[in-house]
Order: sequence, then C-alpha cells, then structure tokens
Amino acid sequence: MATLCRRQTDVGACAGTLAAGLASAQPAQKCALPILANRLQSIEEVEGKTRQATSDLNEATSALRTLLAQARDQRDRGRSEAALDLYGRALAIDGRNAGALAGRGACYLDLSRYAQAEASFEAALEADPRNAEALFGLAETCRYMGKKGDAVAWYEKFLAVRPTGDDAAAARRLISQLKE
Repeated sequence: MATLCRRQTDVGACAGTLAAGLASAQPAQKCALPILANRLQSIEEVEGKTRQATSDLNEATSALRTLLAQARDQRDRGRSEAALDLYGRALAIDGRNAGALAGRGACYLDLSRYAQAEASFEAALEADPRNAEALFGLAETCRYMGKKGDAVAWYEKFLAVRPTGDDAAAARRLISQLKE
C-alpha cells in the first residue's frame, strides 16, 4: 500500500488508496494508517499554502511589470515626478529591482537631484552590476556633477556591457569630449 501511495501524483488519489487499503490491512498496518493520514493532511495544507504563495507572487510580478511600464511611459512623456511616484510604488513591491532603481535614478537626474540620482544608480548596480541603464545614468550624473574622471570610468563600464547602439555611440563621443 505504501508503494502505491508513493506512485500517486495526486494527494487525493493517495488518500483514496490509503482508505481502500484500510479494510484489508493487518492490525499492525492499521496502527500506521492514522499517522499516514495525518501526514497526508499536512501535505495537503502545505500544497494549499504553496498554491496561494505562487498566486500572490504572480500577482505581485504582474503589478510590478505594470508599474514599471507606466513609469517608463510617464518619463518618456516628460513627467518625471509622476514616474518617480510609480517607481516608488514598484520599489515597495520589490525594493531591489534594478530596473526600478535605475528608472528612479533617471527621474532624479531629469530633476537635477544629482545626489539622489547617484544613490539610486548605485543601488541599482548593487542589485545588478551589469545594468546598462544604471551604468550610463551614473556616468551622466557624474558628468553633470563635474566629476569628469568618474564619468569617463562609468561610460567605459557601460561600453563593456553594451558596446553597440545609440547610447554606446553617445558614450564614446562623451568620453572623447571629457578627455579633451
């Protein structure tokens, strides 16, 4: 009977197997059945909690994606304050999301709040050391703050991660300008 239960993939089917086996069980086996039934109930409870946790995680992930998309849209429309609020809400869901941290940094940069931009970009890089948006954003922040050497170093780190594209061309041009 135990062998049959181990082969069952559905907990309910396993419970049915246990109940069916009770009638034909020997006295020693009948003593073990309540223990098995109790363990089976515990497994069912854990499975229920796991299903709920998975559902909650999926819901949070969906909400996070929606907030990030809305924040990017707001920033693209020049509404950095509104985007900043949305990034803050995204970070309330996942405080170490590199995309949200880098996006928040970009908003602070748009608003000339350089110290906050720098802190957000650095936090994004702690979460994901290869986050291109954070690398480029930190380079831009340093450039605006007059830290030419630091800006060049961050642009070079950005190019190591993303060597092609429009931002890569801009980074190369800015490195040349900063070295003059």
